[in-house]
Amino acid sequence: MNTQHLSKKMVCFSANDQQLSKFEKLWKLKDGISYNCYLLRGEKNLLVDTVEKRFADELLKEINKELQNKPLDYLLINHMEPDHSGTILTLLEKYPKLKLIGNHKTVVFAKGFYDLDEKNFIEVATGGKLDLVDHQLEFIQTPMAHWPESMVALEKNSKTLFSSDIFGGYKTVENQVLAEKRNDLDEFIDQARAYFATVLGGYTRPTLSSLKKLQALKIECIAPAHGLVWQKNHQQIYDLYLRWSQYFTDNEKSPGVTVIIGSMYGHTWIIGELIKQELADAGLRVDLLDVSQTSQTEQLNCVWKNQGLIIGSCTYSDSLFPPVSWLLDALIERKVKNKYLGIFSSHSWTGGAMRYLQKFAKESKLELLEPSFETQFKMRKESQQAAKKLAGAMIKKLN
Repeated sequence: MNTQHLSKKMVCFSANDQQLSKFEKLWKLKDGISYNCYLLRGEKNLLVDTVEKRFADELLKEINKELQNKPLDYLLINHMEPDHSGTILTLLEKYPKLKLIGNHKTVVFAKGFYDLDEKNFIEVATGGKLDLVDHQLEFIQTPMAHWPESMVALEKNSKTLFSSDIFGGYKTVENQVLAEKRNDLDEFIDQARAYFATVLGGYTRPTLSSLKKLQALKIECIAPAHGLVWQKNHQQIYDLYLRWSQYFTDNEKSPGVTVIIGSMYGHTWIIGELIKQELADAGLRVDLLDVSQTSQTEQLNCVWKNQGLIIGSCTYSDSLFPPVSWLLDALIERKVKNKYLGIFSSHSWTGGAMRYLQKFAKESKLELLEPSFETQFKMRKESQQAAKKLAGAMIKKLN
């Protein structure tokens, strides 16, 4: 566990989880994840959230070092998901007089997960305040960003926003949690986008609503429950999250294209490679993904990363190649928009894949570029020309 002082009276504890291969048992991780919680020291001591329960003993050890046997008076629960609330019972056992702070729905979830009741809680709502003498906290509820009880808290003296899952990201922070001191910040931004697309991507409207609430606050530091703490460059992560919540790319000057292919024996893949080459020759950034060889984490990350999206699928049992179907379901669930779409399919004796790709195009309401085309058995002169025309239509839109 990394312990890092953000100021004289504010400490960040980061539990670096390299053992976890899939977040939420769904999303494949490239380089683990960190669970952050924060200690505010002073006349009264308060902890913001906890960590996954496997790190409970390490957290208690670090808290005790910082408090030097002084009591922990409050635990602020911004989010009840077990990766953040998993150490609540351990803390209550160590500090039986500990007062829990949360909103009305936090109390409901705490009872459900840990059999706690309202007598354990100080209940707060948006606009509520807590005076700790050394620290002044204000609470803002952010429902469905991404759970019903989600909220954030602003420490007004330091202008630090404890943002829970908002502004979070995958990848362990190891021994340096401050964004401005990282020399691999691009990797963390990539993994923050992956985190947004997978975890918050299905809740873009409430997330955007929450971000707009936060615009009115005076913030100089963003301290999320996963990933880096953003001090000097806090506006950077805010702006990125604001763009992602509207399905925009990181930078409007670099739109890019994601080409995702479902291919059993390589014939559909060859068409994807041709499209990639045409796009790259026109100066566009291209991410070409084999849907069966890349994780949904990477696929969704690349959909958010680029403005263009081309999907090609072979036919499987008169339908889509199954991994393509799973991807399309994820995109419909996330109501993806502000993308240009291209589709094509291949088949041997029946062309079922195109029917489902067209259904996706209609349901998603993405702008569909022409031509949409099919090829039988392998790429032929006609499908080669169609692939080049589709690439050309995408180039025209993005250049």
